[in-house]
Amino acid sequence: MSTDNERTHPGAVVSVAVALADAAERETVCAMLRRYADEHRHIAFDIYEMDQASQLLASYSAFIDLLVLDGSRGADGMEMARSIRRMGGNPAIAFIADDLRDAVLGYEVDACGYIMRPRRALREAEARYRECAAVFDRCMDRLARSGGKTLLFAQCGRCLRVPVDDVVYVESRDRLITVHTVGGDFLFKDSIARLGERLSSFGFAQCSSGCLVNLRHVSAVNGDVCVVRRSLRLPIARRRRSLFRQAVSEYFTPAA
Repeated sequence: MSTDNERTHPGAVVSVAVALADAAERETVCAMLRRYADEHRHIAFDIYEMDQASQLLASYSAFIDLLVLDGSRGADGMEMARSIRRMGGNPAIAFIADDLRDAVLGYEVDACGYIMRPRRALREAEARYRECAAVFDRCMDRLARSGGKTLLFAQCGRCLRVPVDDVVYVESRDRLITVHTVGGDFLFKDSIARLGERLSSFGFAQCSSGCLVNLRHVSAVNGDVCVVRRSLRLPIARRRRSLFRQAVSEYFTPAA
């Protein structure tokens, strides 16, 4: 069993959806998540609260890293977990449950663990937190093992963690950066120069003064046009043509 110092965590903002019907229970779980983050300074949680797991189907995105759901019989948490797995979602999942017998169902959706509801209202709070922290540890380990390289972007006061491979290209227009991903686009404020420095080590190259391309998505380079994802055509500035072609060639040339 790894110790906390040995454990490899995502080292980034972790998006958490807490979907529990009882408002007091939601607040208790959120408080424990905040305490866990305070005790693990390299982790920050961006927490979204909802009173029904079914809301996840309308708002779920690949940017959600951890789900806390009601796994007790009769609740909708287990069915929502199944639906998200069928959609291809791979978040860490923790269930709140009344009975250990419910934990068996968690194997079906590869849950990280169950947090038992206290049988007595005055159950010692520290003991329950330690039980929750152990489940959160397993969730963080799961994210660390399954996560590839990711990028953090700030949007409307929130931080989004985006897999590098999902970013197709980034463009600057009217002092705003648009990040085009395979799952959709979003905006945030930054400079293309600063972003270029940040992305250069992730296999991005600048094809024009306002556009950075993820080279893994390049299908072809034809004269002054870069074709990405087989059909999208991005212009290549004349003064950047040579360097961009060189970057593409080096990216797709196997290392000796």
